[in-house]
Amino acid sequence: MIGLYNGIHCFKGDKGIEFVQFARYCIKRNVITAVRAANRQKHQPLNSYVSIWGEDGNETDEDLPLVPDPEVAVIEAESVQILDEGLKSCLSKMEYKVLVMFLEGKSYVEIAEGINKNIKSVDNALQRIRNKIKGAGLLCQDRKTNN
Repeated sequence: MIGLYNGIHCFKGDKGIEFVQFARYCIKRNVITAVRAANRQKHQPLNSYVSIWGEDGNETDEDLPLVPDPEVAVIEAESVQILDEGLKSCLSKMEYKVLVMFLEGKSYVEIAEGINKNIKSVDNALQRIRNKIKGAGLLCQDRKTNN
């Protein structure tokens, strides 16, 4: 597929060659290059490594930190952004501030002090947030008036 893609971008009809012949040539060359790269021995030490911890060491491969998959990281970041936009469209400004502070682990008292409201207002705001999230499924279409 990469060979075909490269053939599409490199093809020039004014050279007197049909596209089918040119694409076949590009694909064939790409397959040959891939086979040569796979048969190279230059990366063999990396592919057949021996753990530096050894069999009697304290750590195993399972103990090593996992490197996150970049694709998963991008998808998660986009999901968080979509969720955040959905929350902002459903909640008033005050409710959104309360939710952010609540998710940061702050107590009702700390939230009340942070937004200059009483504790009962914070509790009421959290109840409204719960109801809005349950009722709207987080994807409110119309923007509510912000307090």
